[in-house]
Amino acid sequence: MQTLVSSKIFQNIVNKKSYSIQTLNFLYQKRLKSDALIISAYQNKNRNFKLNLTNELEDEDVHKELIKRLKASHFEGKKFEMRSLYGFSDINEKVPDIIQVVGLGEEHKVNADINRRAAALSSNSISKLLNTAIEVSVGPFNNIKAASEGVHLRNYDYKNIFSGQIKKHIVFKLNQGSEKEKEDWKEGKIFSKAQNLSRYLSELPSNYMTPTLFCNTATKLLQKEKNIEVIVRDKKWIEEKKMGAFLAVTKGSVEEPKFLEIYYRGRKDNKKSADIGFIGKGVCFDSGGISLKPAKDMKEMKGDLGGGACLVGMAKAVSKLELPINIAIFIPLAENLPSGSATKPGDVVYACNNKSIEVDNTDAEGRLLLADALYYAGTQNILPVKRGKEGALITIATLTGAIGVALGNVFSGAFTNDNSLWKSLKNAGKKANDPFWRMPLSEEYHKLLKSNVADITNSGGRSGGSCSAALFVKQFVPKANKNEKSFRFAHLDIGCVDMAVNDDILGSGMSGRPTRSLIEFVSSYCKKH
Repeated sequence: MQTLVSSKIFQNIVNKKSYSIQTLNFLYQKRLKSDALIISAYQNKNRNFKLNLTNELEDEDVHKELIKRLKASHFEGKKFEMRSLYGFSDINEKVPDIIQVVGLGEEHKVNADINRRAAALSSNSISKLLNTAIEVSVGPFNNIKAASEGVHLRNYDYKNIFSGQIKKHIVFKLNQGSEKEKEDWKEGKIFSKAQNLSRYLSELPSNYMTPTLFCNTATKLLQKEKNIEVIVRDKKWIEEKKMGAFLAVTKGSVEEPKFLEIYYRGRKDNKKSADIGFIGKGVCFDSGGISLKPAKDMKEMKGDLGGGACLVGMAKAVSKLELPINIAIFIPLAENLPSGSATKPGDVVYACNNKSIEVDNTDAEGRLLLADALYYAGTQNILPVKRGKEGALITIATLTGAIGVALGNVFSGAFTNDNSLWKSLKNAGKKANDPFWRMPLSEEYHKLLKSNVADITNSGGRSGGSCSAALFVKQFVPKANKNEKSFRFAHLDIGCVDMAVNDDILGSGMSGRPTRSLIEFVSSYCKKH
């Protein structure tokens, strides 16, 4: 709980009168002379605290007043304990008017996530206090990159961006630090802005984010970035590639499907092959098709393009960071709607690898898109993906509700046929504090996908639903010829983490997860190769 502690001067403004907190804040903003500063504090023994001070707070009068007020308010430096202190520019005009103090807890227990969460909560506290544009300095934290991520993730505001009417604009800057800390702050900002971009693309209403509009937006955002090439394919191209599984999903909508290709060439030694191929589901609205979803919360299905949105954000960050790697990204985009022309349960369609699929459930549409896109990703020759230990094919999708039953909203499900690939994903998720949990990718689930009329069915039923879905997708990894190595493969089911509800860092709405984990994964790949 935040405690608001005013200066004596401010108290004189409301001398002997009773005002609400809202009125006090309004009156205070009338006399606000400068901006704000966030500092952190550790909890010591005997209910004491240790402040992480900036240079301006070393001033004797300021420091004495700061300690006095914190002790008067019984501040102890407990984890996420906060105080908002007003009127410091009256003591020294070089000091910001507002000082926000946030506790990190005991110093030896502090980790990156505590820094991230503390910075997010304290910055949100300042945002609520003010209704004007402001610049906020962020003082010393235990982990500067995490603190940068926290403030920028928490203060993302979809409504203001979408309406274009930004009533208040808060700019966060690092107060002071070494060159290393300045780089960490910059990197944290890139990571968080990438996730915020993913959130924005997922949050847009489906009438503002059709397959065509998604491609237009992604092209506009990425075409000016260094080493990035964007290619947009139309329906005619999709038909020429005989992507029958992909086309089956699109038949009920009047919106034309698109196939988005993004190539990042960051390597200086080899720009002819991709180290990693990513495939992201891009269903711009999923009603379930003829197998119609319940009306309750169907509006959230505008975010069924979350896998594709994460990859757009990741691509932008990888370019900003100038990582020495080549990446190929493929996003099939469509709407899944019911109509007289829609695919029906029981229909049989052919994927581009000539495998026949019985459409048992039209609401299991994401795997149909991924099937054709995955096979194409492994066979295209624009930037061929490396086979064996040097490369990987990774799909990412809000694929199943079953993964949420298994994991809740803490972990993304990771299915992979390679232990070293899993280790890299696990470490990346841990570093970003947006973790993955390994799920079984076992051939034992194949019996759930048997069909009497086709090679495979698109739905394995409710039992083990996320596992059978992952195994279905795996069937479309291109096979290795005699002299070829097999592809390393991973499937990330993010159907459980795409929404945030009253989260300390993300608030509520589309989460953009696990964008930062993907960036960490790519970054760690560069260090290993």
